[in-house]
Amino acid sequence: MGDKFNSKHLRKALELPLSAISYQVTCWLNECFPQVAIERYPGDLGVDRFAFDGHCKTEPSKHLLPEFGLGYDGPSKGFHRSSTQILQTVHWKDQRLEVLEVTWLNQYSSETCTWILAPTQRVAWDFFLAVMDYNNEIRGEILVFNGGCFSKDKQLYADIQSSRLDNLVLPGTVKEELAQDCQEFFESRDLYARYGVPWKRGYLLMGPPGNGKSHAVKALLNHLKQACIYVQSFKSEHQTDHSVMRTLFKRARATTPCVLVLEDLDSLINDGNRSFFLNELDGFASNHGILSIATTNHPERLDPAILERPSRFDRKYHFELPQSAERLSYLKLWNGKLEKELRCAPKSLTKVADATEGFSYAYLKELVLSSMMAWMRAPGQRKMDEVMLEVSIPLAQQVSQPEDEGANYGDGESDVDPMAILRRFRRRR
Repeated sequence: MGDKFNSKHLRKALELPLSAISYQVTCWLNECFPQVAIERYPGDLGVDRFAFDGHCKTEPSKHLLPEFGLGYDGPSKGFHRSSTQILQTVHWKDQRLEVLEVTWLNQYSSETCTWILAPTQRVAWDFFLAVMDYNNEIRGEILVFNGGCFSKDKQLYADIQSSRLDNLVLPGTVKEELAQDCQEFFESRDLYARYGVPWKRGYLLMGPPGNGKSHAVKALLNHLKQACIYVQSFKSEHQTDHSVMRTLFKRARATTPCVLVLEDLDSLINDGNRSFFLNELDGFASNHGILSIATTNHPERLDPAILERPSRFDRKYHFELPQSAERLSYLKLWNGKLEKELRCAPKSLTKVADATEGFSYAYLKELVLSSMMAWMRAPGQRKMDEVMLEVSIPLAQQVSQPEDEGANYGDGESDVDPMAILRRFRRRR
């Protein structure tokens, strides 16, 4: 196989109207390879990932000049190289196949099709399922859903691995109850089946921004060690919200058991997509094995059909502003991480906790960060106790002003790591 279809065929196909490209390629492949089974997949099959992890071997065909494209991932990650047009010979198990991947522009986006050429239809099907099953698994990454497309985010996965329940400060027994409810869900599959209860649950985390909801979700994901799909947006330039939601839930049902994270639910749902979302969440289709965890800063913006009806979000957890005891526990947690010369005395921490009435966890973290910065301008000239009380004054004024939602400090786990700043400072010294 692979000795007849060449670059001339591909060039001619790409000159055709968009609706004719795929069919013409299929026709030519059937003419060039009359003795093999040909299967077409409307997308990128992901053979490169399959091969990269050692499940098959590939080599480009000599008869079709491959085309590659570079993509830039930022200063810290560099670039990646991906194929747009390529015909490859694939050695898989004891079989030899050809895989053709063709990409063309479709208005403002690109469209990809993959053809599998195998000795028999059964071999083509088996190879297709092996590649799809492998790429469908979530290993050492988080599956992020945005604009109708999935991507695997290893950096988000790394952030989750650094989030732990023992670093999460919440009032009363909220943390323990939430962790126990989630853990019991995944451990109780047989119990649900025995009593005929659908094995699905939904939890809604509610409260003002900066009070630990995102940290709680990340810590739970780290604790549970289950596959996760993280939803960023339902908006797509070329698809309706309904189509996007259908794609999401189809993948979630194929990934079970899993955690489906819907952060800032009030911004994901609107009057136009609410009914369809509720249908997917709690309609005729089975969401067997899906634990949905949603967060919202504004529960008042959610429709009663979401907020009040059980079986969609069965339990609501409230994340309110920390009281004095929680603020003190949070400050102690950070104080214990600091170098000895930067630590506050226990009595002084109590004063700081009392002086930060109305602070969210995010503002408390900003207090630690700003105090470190202020202390490092003149190391050792003032005690950290004095610096923190001084810095808390302007922050308290910000807290008392009406909140600008577009400029809050995040949800208690900002991208700025105070300890990293301190390490850089000490290296410079």
